[in-house]
Amino acid sequence: MQLNWSGNDNGGYPYFAIGANNLCNEIPDCVYQSENFELSLDQFYYSFPVYSPQNCDTTTTKNRDKTLPYQYTISAPYPNPFNPMVNFQMEIPHDRRMDILVYDGLGKEIDIIANNKIFLRGSHQISWNAEDNPSGVYFIKFYDGLDIRIEKTLLLK
Repeated sequence: MQLNWSGNDNGGYPYFAIGANNLCNEIPDCVYQSENFELSLDQFYYSFPVYSPQNCDTTTTKNRDKTLPYQYTISAPYPNPFNPMVNFQMEIPHDRRMDILVYDGLGKEIDIIANNKIFLRGSHQISWNAEDNPSGVYFIKFYDGLDIRIEKTLLLK
């Protein structure tokens, strides 16, 4: 079976997508006529990242992960209100591509902090300098292709 690894996902890892049982060109009759065989218009996405080597020599297991360990976290903006720099602490559990955009109070995009940038696993300090912008409410949008987080900030000059 040949798979078409058609690109990189949000973490920069190769993936392939299939739909309607297109994984095989010729399906044997014993499978096709089975009650478990089902054609679907749903598309399935497969990505196989390897995050770190396995250590199988240990007999104890500790689970310190959060409920959803694949999700990134963003701190509240600080300081808030700010002038002219605002900061965020971002924790990335696994490498991922992200867009970080700035919008004014009317919803108009006014700045790009990161555009399709790959952030590696770990802690990142994100800063935005609003020196050239007027006082007001601003929204910072964090987007990794799956999750959108928006943080509200207030610039006081």
